[in-house]
Amino acid sequence: MDQGASTADFHPSTTPFVGRAHERSELRCALEAALGGSGRVVLVGGEPGIGKTHLAAVIAGEAVSGGVPVWWGRGWEDGTAPVFWPWNVALRRWMQHAGDEGVRRAAGDLAPELSHVFPVLREHMPGLPEVQEWESDQARFRLFDAVSRFLGAVALPAGLMVVLDDVHWADRPSLKLLEFVAADLRDARLLVVATYRDTEVRRDDAFFDTLSRLAREPSTRRVLVDGLTAAHCAQWVALAGVRVDSEAVGESLYRETNGNPFFLGEILRLLASEDKLETGLAGGLVPHNVREVVSRRVDRLGAECRRTLGVAALLGDTLDAAILAEILETNRADVADQLRRAASDRILVELPGQAGRFGFAHALIRRVLVDELEPSARAEWHERIAAVLDLDDYDSGRFLVLGTRNGMVKKTALAEYDSPRVGLAAISLREDDELIGVKLTTGSDELLIVSRKGQAIRFSEDSVRAMGRQTSGVIAMRLNGDDEVLAMEVVRPNADLLVVTDAGFGKRTPVEQYPRKGRGGKGVLTTRFVERRGYLAGAQVVQEEDDIFLITDIGQIIRTRVKEVRRAGRSTQGVRIMRLGDTGRVAAVAPVVKDEE
Repeated sequence: MDQGASTADFHPSTTPFVGRAHERSELRCALEAALGGSGRVVLVGGEPGIGKTHLAAVIAGEAVSGGVPVWWGRGWEDGTAPVFWPWNVALRRWMQHAGDEGVRRAAGDLAPELSHVFPVLREHMPGLPEVQEWESDQARFRLFDAVSRFLGAVALPAGLMVVLDDVHWADRPSLKLLEFVAADLRDARLLVVATYRDTEVRRDDAFFDTLSRLAREPSTRRVLVDGLTAAHCAQWVALAGVRVDSEAVGESLYRETNGNPFFLGEILRLLASEDKLETGLAGGLVPHNVREVVSRRVDRLGAECRRTLGVAALLGDTLDAAILAEILETNRADVADQLRRAASDRILVELPGQAGRFGFAHALIRRVLVDELEPSARAEWHERIAAVLDLDDYDSGRFLVLGTRNGMVKKTALAEYDSPRVGLAAISLREDDELIGVKLTTGSDELLIVSRKGQAIRFSEDSVRAMGRQTSGVIAMRLNGDDEVLAMEVVRPNADLLVVTDAGFGKRTPVEQYPRKGRGGKGVLTTRFVERRGYLAGAQVVQEEDDIFLITDIGQIIRTRVKEVRRAGRSTQGVRIMRLGDTGRVAAVAPVVKDEE
């Protein structure tokens, strides 16, 4: 009789498996102990997509290679499955290998009782008599004892590994059976591996009580699975077989996903399918599957908490309950409670050494929350945030982003400048470079960089990690030949990019026409170059009600309304908006600050 199982029975992942040395060691030790006659239950916990199932599959594959049978069952999410469903799924796969005679021999005289827990037995033993009653405590004890003896008998020849995947979704009788088996392992050659989402365990859930009871059993071990390190993400990318700088892409993926393998794989597949592996991860590229997982996790927290997190996503990397409560105009204690609940679900993490302050567990979570806000709502919340946050509040979770003429960009937390000293260094510039712009940002804004020869690149601020003051930054835009960066702007909803050439020609183009790209690319054309119309002299993100100043190199200045400048597509030429003499050229474009009128 073949009591084994092929690796196909427990659907191992075809994605790379890296790291997890400690977790693998724990499970291997448990398997060895079980095969030696000291049965074990191992609880493998972690957030969705963190690799619990993959880890269990790897150990199951090693068990099968060593001749150990493996059963694999799974909880059913919506709660409609029959009782003992995970156990029945596991047994059915084993029965397919054992055959009718093997099933009858293993079940023996226990078959009638076992059929109450394992109705699938009747598929191979249709003549089994009915057992009338099992609802009483005594009858349930007899049933569970029969199952425990049955598992011990199956495990006796070569050992047995039972994987109960997503056991947090299991029905209450299945959980009670797991508790009984854990307490009755004694000399059984049995290893039970139960995976669960620790983000979905609530005090009023049946599984919460099961965890507590299992933890008290000497046979139980607990393994918590965290995200991969940046080095492991790089190794993962290299093993995935894509031809990129695995170290650089791995580092970017780590920042986006915090090492969550599911998020890692989905983003990498999307980038590869859109041929954007070389340009990076900015531009709102969030796979549908990832959005769905994030949305479902946030939905579990309730509508009020979701609203709070949506606004928090606009604030930046540091979330403070007091500031959020003021922005939301609600009770501080309620907001603090919502942030703590989000942290318990791993949506947020409490910042080290900053009691009561939080950050998002993944950049992707924040991006999904921001994207789900309607543009009008986002603009309103930005206005409210600006009204609440005073610039003197250096510890507000905001950033200064600096751009240079050679295409570098550097982001530093505003708190880094909270010092009574005068003349703090803000950036380490190279000898041939100079600063062209500084913007105050929220940490989740989008930036638009424009070059003098008419190239423009739009990317998410998330792709620029925060650095110390005395650093030089990272590449924002790759320039052709003698081109140079002219302007750096923060994208605003329903706004236009207005560009003006040094010969006085200009136009404005909706920012939506500038595709979100990865930081470090060459960008797209923002105006069609014609020599007599000159190179760009200025670029501003504007709205129709704004006014601008045009300033020439010989001291002339005019003020014009943005709505009087023609709106046109990206690659078109502009129209004349300022008449110049034979020698004058437009030198700069500046916004009119309405409050100073």
